[in-house]
Amino acid sequence: MIVPGKLVPLVAAGALVVGIGALGADEMSGDDKLRLLYSHRFSFTREGLPLVTVEIMHGQKSVVLSGDKGLRVLPDGDGGAEVRAGAEWTVTVEGGRPAEVRWWTVVSRHAGDAEAAQWKARGFAPRTFETGIVFGVEGDVIDSRDVYLAVAPAATEAAAGRSAAEIARKYQVDAFVHPELLRRPEGTIVARDAAGTTVRNAGTVWFAPLGEAIVVKDVVHGGGGAKVAEKRETRSYRGRVYLAVGQDGFLTVVNALPENELLMGILPSEIFPDAPMDALKAQAVAARDELLAKIGTRHFLDPFLLCSTQHCQVYGGMAEEQSRTNRAVAETRGEVLLRDGGGGLVP
Repeated sequence: MIVPGKLVPLVAAGALVVGIGALGADEMSGDDKLRLLYSHRFSFTREGLPLVTVEIMHGQKSVVLSGDKGLRVLPDGDGGAEVRAGAEWTVTVEGGRPAEVRWWTVVSRHAGDAEAAQWKARGFAPRTFETGIVFGVEGDVIDSRDVYLAVAPAATEAAAGRSAAEIARKYQVDAFVHPELLRRPEGTIVARDAAGTTVRNAGTVWFAPLGEAIVVKDVVHGGGGAKVAEKRETRSYRGRVYLAVGQDGFLTVVNALPENELLMGILPSEIFPDAPMDALKAQAVAARDELLAKIGTRHFLDPFLLCSTQHCQVYGGMAEEQSRTNRAVAETRGEVLLRDGGGGLVP
C-alpha cells in the first residue's frame, strides 16, 4: 500500500538540520564547510525544506558568472567574509590538483558481521562503507542507508573492475566497484571582476545574487549533460552557486537551492506542462521521491549530492520553468509517497 507523507526536519545520524553555508564564521572554519560538501549529509534550509546541491558542469578551466543586480561573493558561504564589487566575475583555479582515489570491490550491499568474518576467512581484509541518508516524514524515520562490504582495494577503477569480475565469478556474488576518496582535490579558486577586484580562497568560492538569479555563461549540456561537452548556453539559476576544485583538479560549478526550487527546474523535463493539473501534481510528488531516494547514493567523490543529467535528474535551471509545473510543485510542497508500514520512499 502507498500512503502520503510530509517532509519534516530530523536530527539523526546522517542528517544535518542547517543549510549548507548557513553557519557563522565563528562556528565553522572554511575547511569544515568544504568537508561538509563532501560528506553527502542531508540538509534543510531554515524554512524546513531540504537543501540540495546539484552539479551544473565540471572540468572547466574558466567560468563566468553575473547577476542583473550584482553578486555577493562569499569565499566560505554565509556567515563569513563578503565582497560586493562588479556584476560579472570570471573564476579560475590555480594549482589544481586531482583527488586521490582508491577503488574497492563491493561484495554485499547489506553487510553484517557474519559476512565480514566469511570474507576474512577467504583471505581478504574487508571494510565497510555507509551510503544513503536518514530523514523524517511526519514522525516516521526514513532510513535509506546501506552498508557496503568491500574487499580487494585497487589503485585504478579499471583494475578494480577486473578484480570485481574475477571475484564475482569465483564466489558467485553480485560484485561492483565503489570509490573511496583518500584525499580531496586541492587548489585555489580565484574570482576577478572587470575592475580587477580579486577574491582568492582554498577549495571553494560561493556566489549569491543581489537580484533573483545567478547567470552562468556557456553551461555545458546536451545528450550527456555535464558529461559530454557538445553544446553550451547561458543559463540562470535560483539559490546560490559555488565553484569548487573537482576531482579532476579543474572547476566544478554547483547550484545549492531548496528542493522545491530545484523541482521547478526538473518537472518540465519529465511531463508536458499542459497536462492536467492533477497529473502535474502526481509527477511533482514522484519527482520528489526520486530526488530524495538518490541523495547519498552516488557522486561519492564530488562536492555535491546530485548531477543535472539523466544519471540523476535532468535540470536546466530557471529557463526550463513553466508556470503550471511551478504551481504543481508549490501545491505539493514537501509531499512524498511512502510504503505503508515503514517501507520507506516509493522510488
